[in-house]
Amino acid sequence: MKGYIPYPEEIEIERRTNITDEEVKAATAHELRVFLETGSSSSEEFKRAARIRAALFWKQYALKKMNNPELKMERYEAYPEEIEIFRKPEITDEEIAEADAQLRKARKEKGRESDEYRRAARIRSSLFWRRFALKQKTLKDEDKTPKPINR
Repeated sequence: MKGYIPYPEEIEIERRTNITDEEVKAATAHELRVFLETGSSSSEEFKRAARIRAALFWKQYALKKMNNPELKMERYEAYPEEIEIFRKPEITDEEIAEADAQLRKARKEKGRESDEYRRAARIRSSLFWRRFALKQKTLKDEDKTPKPINR
């Protein structure tokens, strides 16, 4: 399987510091026109037009996000319990079982759309992934231990 090879236009778009809405609209119109002319989304010409339009769209989004503090704030806000979880040096099975019980209780009492359920789900998920990361770290540390040389 060969890797992703960008078109020259995609590379040029990535270097730009300004992309207008009109450019994105024109690229979208061109992509649609190529699709209608070729009658296929598998033609090389259509793929090129689609990738150029996508590059313009995402570069414009990145530029807007970089220059707009409101969009920059579009990030993950952690609960205090989650922060504590990621400071812990070890996660036990009992902690995960307790989080599972809290999750089931919140789902049963409040339903899946409640804030309590979402909070319990995020805490359970954080515990699981923190334990996974700690296990991976210990495996990597074990791999780095010097091995005796057999002569």
